[in-house]
Amino acid sequence: MAVLAIAGAIDGMGALSVVTLLASAALVLADRQRLQRFGLAGGGLPSAWWFLVAPVYLWRRATALGASRAPVWVWLASTAVAFVIYVVVLVMIASQAAQERAAAERLPDCASRDMTADIKAVFDSLPVARQAGVKAVSLGKQREVAQGPGTTPAERYCTGVMLASDTVEYAIDYSFERRQEDVIIRLQLGTGR
Repeated sequence: MAVLAIAGAIDGMGALSVVTLLASAALVLADRQRLQRFGLAGGGLPSAWWFLVAPVYLWRRATALGASRAPVWVWLASTAVAFVIYVVVLVMIASQAAQERAAAERLPDCASRDMTADIKAVFDSLPVARQAGVKAVSLGKQREVAQGPGTTPAERYCTGVMLASDTVEYAIDYSFERRQEDVIIRLQLGTGR
């Protein structure tokens, strides 16, 4: 227990480590008091300080009492199982973090809600739209026409039809790409339909 507690302290699990060390010390002290009540104190029994290395305490206790060493093997097996579980959990956490990073790096679809809102905002900020006093009403018929290379493309090329407040439908071509943490959008107006 103490070895895992020390490893836990190194890994930033300080409170759990302290509780584990205290529990180990309490169990060793209680065991020594019980042995003293039966008149088995001294005579080769391990010191109470051996709680820091539980398997050594258990081994020396079994040797002094002429008892089975099964508790040592149970402790070692349970420690090995706990270590395997700890490693599996760490691998699962790392895998989930990698999946979340990959999902964050993936570009949205041409017709996603966020992308549609962004394209409408870009349309509204175009000098031509501002001069004409028109605003984007809705974006429809979006489809992807190409994308950049790779399994998680860094760029998508799309087309769609923007209905503006002047009731004209504008053919638009737009693309967006990821540059570090930002998504850059480019929009080009086509002829009215």
